[in-house]
Amino acid sequence: MDEPRPTWLSLGTAGLGMDYGVVAPTRQPSDATAHALLERAWALGIRSIDTARAYGEAEARIGSWSGRSGNRPFIVTKIPALPDNGGERIIEQSLQASLAALRADRVELCLLHRAGDLHRPGIAAKLREIASNDLIGGFGVSIYEGAEIEAALSIEGLAAVQAPVSLLDRRLVESGVLGRAKARGVLVFARSVFLQGALFVAPEKLPSFLRPLAEPLSRLTTLAESSGVSPMALSLAYLRASGVIDSLVIGATTSEELEADVRLANQSLDPELIERACAIVQIVDPACLDPRRWPASIAVP
Repeated sequence: MDEPRPTWLSLGTAGLGMDYGVVAPTRQPSDATAHALLERAWALGIRSIDTARAYGEAEARIGSWSGRSGNRPFIVTKIPALPDNGGERIIEQSLQASLAALRADRVELCLLHRAGDLHRPGIAAKLREIASNDLIGGFGVSIYEGAEIEAALSIEGLAAVQAPVSLLDRRLVESGVLGRAKARGVLVFARSVFLQGALFVAPEKLPSFLRPLAEPLSRLTTLAESSGVSPMALSLAYLRASGVIDSLVIGATTSEELEADVRLANQSLDPELIERACAIVQIVDPACLDPRRWPASIAVP
């Protein structure tokens, strides 16, 4: 994929356009607060923004801020799950709606929210056509499983994948699949870097469906406190040390939260400490790591 490229940190905007969060929920901020957060992100050197049609008012707020400030970030937006028929038309409609909301002529990346849609007849060809018309810089997919990445790598023109990766969920790093994607020039974005806020919650206060995380999180908290760092810092340091992540998608709803996240994401830690953290955080129940398998009443964008 040609320049421009994303910065090390991407601002996730689900929380700017809707109430968001499962384990540590947040309320949608006001327009003024959202604009202030976007401005602060820019001042902190964040030039990449992750958004989607599904994120309520997020795209409109980004477009309003960009038009007012004149700043032009690296935008990643997403196409919602496609129907069995007419997917090409939905892609065009969704992308045009995104461009209008963002007040932009193009976006750098357009991802399919459901990885399997990339393999429907005509979909990859439509995305390549849109890229050739310079409405997008490239296309990719949001995935959950390593097999989805392996399948996506067979698609001509694939530019990016976005995947859940954290110290709590290292499967895609340890399997080598993200490394293979990066080696082919595919951009790798990490999302859910705090596992939907689980790292912010005291182990004893986790909801019942995440109870298997309590013991590993307790061990991680003990290690972090004894080392003078936070569990969040350890998780982010692990992602940076992995060498396979191009950009971390971090969410925040206030400038203070954002500044704390940026500080932690740029903190360098002893590689031995990161190895110790990985050794004591072994998750054996995959249901805890996949929001799609959490209680059906919980909506996860």
